[in-house]
Parts: sequence; structure tokens; C-alpha cells
Amino acid sequence: MPMHYSAKSVTPAEALSLIEKGAALLDPITPETYGRCHVENALNLCVYEVAFAKKAPALLPDRNAPVVVYGNSADSLEAPAAAQKLLKLGYRSVCVVEGGIGALVKAGWRTEGTEASPPQETLEYVSGRYEADTEASRIAWTGRNANGSRREFSGRLINISLRAMALLAPAIGDMGE
Repeated sequence: MPMHYSAKSVTPAEALSLIEKGAALLDPITPETYGRCHVENALNLCVYEVAFAKKAPALLPDRNAPVVVYGNSADSLEAPAAAQKLLKLGYRSVCVVEGGIGALVKAGWRTEGTEASPPQETLEYVSGRYEADTEASRIAWTGRNANGSRREFSGRLINISLRAMALLAPAIGDMGE
């Protein structure tokens, strides 16, 4: 039977109490986004990196120490995904801040980086899905194929489901250099 890993949700006030008691504060977004704006003294470990599991022990060596994770918004998935990965790696006390960085800023937490405030939610959540302006949006992807060769793709964002993206991913990987 597979194990279910679920992190506890905490308010900004509860997160502050944990931080004051020595918990690590983790921002699981990309290094570029982290560089633009993150909560003061937060550590960065990008949940989207393949090396997440290898980097975690160096950044968070004590698996018994509490870890507080926050994301870009209340609806973003990077914080719960990072928390789940940390729990699978054996971290015993991992929690996710309700409302993400916006809730922390609203509660008075300071940020640092090249931009003064956290990014605003730019996609509208409508009827259980995010809506994007496909005419004004672009998408870029960089990755490696199974054979290790590097591939890049950049183009106009089109209305496409995640299922269709999963089906297209192998074809994108097979595109010529």
C-alpha cells in the first residue's frame, strides 16, 4: 500500500512562531524568481529541479528540524509539492504557509530581492482552471531527452490541456537540434 505524504497547513502567525523556534523557511520557486523577491532569510530550493532530492540534505541537514514552506500564492502548487517531496525524503515536520508569500507580506513579513514586492497572480482561476491570454503569452521549455541531449522549445502559448502536453512532450523532445 503506498504511503500518503501530507504537510500541515499553517497561518503566517503560526509560521512565525515556528521560525522563532528555529524552523527553516523554504522558498521552493526557481532561483530567478527567488532573486526577484523572497521572504527575508528564506532558503531557496527549487521544487522543479531534478536535483531537488540531492540538494535538500545539504541545505536542510537535520531531517528532524521543522521546515516551513511557502509558495507564490494561495493556489500555487510549488509549496505543497516541495513539502511532499521533503516528507518522502524523511523530513519529519514540514508545513505549508496558507496564502503563500502574499499572506506573509500582508502579515508584515519583509521581503528582499531586486523587486520590492512579490509577483501578483496573473492568471485568473475560472471554473476550476486557470485562464491565460494566449495571444499575449509565450512558453519556453528547456530539458533533456532520455539520451541526455539538450532540447529547447519556445513559442506562442496555445490553449492546451495538461493531458495533451503530456502526450506532446516526447514529440517535443524528438525535435531536431
